[in-house]
Amino acid sequence: MVIGLGLCPFAGQPVAKGRHHIAVLDVHSIDAALAALRIECENLMTVAPKKVETSLLILPYLFDDFLDFNDFMSEANNLLADYDWSSQLQLASFHPRYQFFGTGPEAASNLTNCSPYPIIHILRQECDMGGKKSPRYMHYYRKEYGRYGGFVSGSNSSFISFSLSLFLDKNWSHKRMLSF
Repeated sequence: MVIGLGLCPFAGQPVAKGRHHIAVLDVHSIDAALAALRIECENLMTVAPKKVETSLLILPYLFDDFLDFNDFMSEANNLLADYDWSSQLQLASFHPRYQFFGTGPEAASNLTNCSPYPIIHILRQECDMGGKKSPRYMHYYRKEYGRYGGFVSGSNSSFISFSLSLFLDKNWSHKRMLSF
């Protein structure tokens, strides 16, 4: 859905060219999640961008609460700083109950970062966007889409909200949710 609707300017190219890595983590603690993140970042730092440009770490067993996940993302960004990766890698976060600061829980802008499970998207600072180079992911995103998701407004928000509700339905099994 994200790629099909063009919600993320950085998802289409890596997926189309097979330069992405997706890992569903069977971790049950913050320390284990940080260790998995460190390993994934080390892999990205050693593999050429032509092979793997971006990674998604899916955390289905942690962080039911968004605020806990948000706190974890601070630790995750500290990990990047501790290893001097902040100038080369960036983290984007997604969660079933994502909420931007200063917005209500039902705000349409939150939908841009909603996902079936907590997800960490690891991006290289320099990424190929169909011939354009972007030195900073969030800078480009804000410039192109306004305050986190100018695309998600008006009639679009109802469609996206309905689509996401299908993926967030807790009656679906874990495997089925990840097989779409």
